[in-house]
Amino acid sequence: MRIDKKQDIESLIRQNKGTLAKKCQYDVLVCVEDIPRRTGSLYLNINPTGAMSFRLLQRYKGKREFTVLGQYSPDNSIGLTLAKAREKMRELAKIIHSLNGEKSLKQHQKEQRLLKEIEQQSMQRKGTVEELIDDYTNHMKLEGKRSFNQVKHELLANMKSFLSVEAAKITSNDVCKVLGWLIQRGAEVQSNRVRSYIMSAMNFGIKYDHDPRYLHRGKKYNIDRNPVASIPRQSSAEQARDRVLSTEEVATLLHNLSDNHFSNQVEHFIKILLLTGGQRPYELSVAKWSDIDFDNRVWTIQSSVSKNKKIHLVPLVESAIIQLKELLVLNGEGKLLFPQRYNLDEPMPTSTLAQAIRNYCKQKSVNQFQPKDFRRTIKTKMGELGVEKSVRDRLQNHALQDVSSRHYDRYDYQKEKLSALITWEKWLLNLNKID
Repeated sequence: MRIDKKQDIESLIRQNKGTLAKKCQYDVLVCVEDIPRRTGSLYLNINPTGAMSFRLLQRYKGKREFTVLGQYSPDNSIGLTLAKAREKMRELAKIIHSLNGEKSLKQHQKEQRLLKEIEQQSMQRKGTVEELIDDYTNHMKLEGKRSFNQVKHELLANMKSFLSVEAAKITSNDVCKVLGWLIQRGAEVQSNRVRSYIMSAMNFGIKYDHDPRYLHRGKKYNIDRNPVASIPRQSSAEQARDRVLSTEEVATLLHNLSDNHFSNQVEHFIKILLLTGGQRPYELSVAKWSDIDFDNRVWTIQSSVSKNKKIHLVPLVESAIIQLKELLVLNGEGKLLFPQRYNLDEPMPTSTLAQAIRNYCKQKSVNQFQPKDFRRTIKTKMGELGVEKSVRDRLQNHALQDVSSRHYDRYDYQKEKLSALITWEKWLLNLNKID
């Protein structure tokens, strides 16, 4: 049996519903005129459920290959009519004829799909440097990296000439120009920082194109290699800091804290930083009043804030409680201990403290030091006072890497930390400058 007209298909439909219905699928040849020889045959495939679909049969190198054209539809509503199926068959027959037996229709269609995918990929919007900076720093924020704002500021400022350029077109020479400008103005340390930021951003861009999290963004960076990889760091500019304030320098600083060299807020910040054993300045700058337990005399540094992502409990000695209560009178309106002057919902940036210290050193002709040097000074002085290193490490929330500390020791060491802070408080009070 073969199909010449629509009525033949209707006859098959009636037959399939009757007692003569077959219990397996079968094909019926469809007559198609005006097609070249050896370009395949059109069949109507009928399965036991009654569903019908047109498919092309091509014999290629001794194998039968079927290509489905579409479901049969008597009125062209959800599939192909007989006329449409024949029209599509003639189009495919022309393609088969043009292939000259070099490949089958299925192979040709597969190649066309691959070419289309490649074309679509190449047509995808290519991300710019500005977009890369934005995506990278947002990723940093998502992963809890607290330096994301600083990194974004540095990248935008130093890459401003390239913000609209496709990230994939940035070359090693482009990066060298950016870093060279910093080195020429004497900022070698900053050039190393910017180099590191660009390196990390480019590495992120390389992974971005294959990260399932970002597939919906509709853009790719297409960065083949990191242009920073071949650029060396300025190793001569990097020297580990070892600045420790002397006893006289600490005493002089405490005296000048109350002598109009610092604002009230910075004065209290430095005093609390000293009295709590040299916690990280950032952790104090973002501290909230809800983190301060006056009844139990404890400051809780939340895991979202601490550098090692673990909750850190800092005992509060009497002098620290006094400073905090004074600060509460000054800044108790908001949720933060140290809010910005004109925005109580945002923390005072640590750069405010750094600038105040730079100005103080310049005015008083003191050897330059940085906020992070408080931490080193306190740890060193506590060691001189007989506080064990393990207690000092825990007080300053250093990440302890030994197996016992990482996996077994769950003691909080609050008594030992409080004892160390009381010893330290007495040392400060003996300078007669802290109160």
